Amino acid sequence: MMTPEEQAYVCKLEETIVKLEARIAELERRLNMNSSNSSKPPSTDKPNQKKRSLRKPSGKKPGGQSGHKGTTLKLPCAPSKIIPCNPKECAGCALAGQCQGKCLESRYEIDAEITVVVRKYSQMEYLCPKSNTCLRGNSPENITATQQLSAMALRFRR
Repeated sequence: MMTPEEQAYVCKLEETIVKLEARIAELERRLNMNSSNSSKPPSTDKPNQKKRSLRKPSGKKPGGQSGHKGTTLKLPCAPSKIIPCNPKECAGCALAGQCQGKCLESRYEIDAEITVVVRKYSQMEYLCPKSNTCLRGNSPENITATQQLSAMALRFRR
C-alpha cells in the first residue's frame, strides 16, 4: 500500500507524462509539415522529400516517344550574315582556304529589333469665313486616350 505522499508523487508523474506525450505529439506534427499539407512555402520543404504525384503511370518512358516529329523555333527570315566557326588550329595556317571542309552543325542567333513609331493626331479647328462657324476635325475612333499603345505597338524589323 502506498502512502499519501507516494500517491501524490505518482499522480504528479502521471500528469507530467501526459503533458510530455502531448508535447511530443505536437512536435511530431510540426516536424511532418510540408508545403503540401500546410501553408508553408515549398522552399522550406526538406531536401529529397518524396512528393506524391497525381499522375497515373502510363507505362511509357519519359521524354519524346519514338515516331513523334519534334518542333523547334522557326526562323523569321533567311540569315543576313553567315559566320564560319573554324578550328583554332587553322588560324594563321598557310594552307587556310585550301582544305576540304563541311558544315557539321548550324546554330542561329536571332536578334529582334524593336522600333517605335509615334503618330500625332492633331484635332484641328477652323473658322469658316463662308458660314462663320467653327469646324472641328475628329480623332480616329480607335484613339480614345491622350497617349496609348496601338495594337501593333511591338513589331519585328527584318
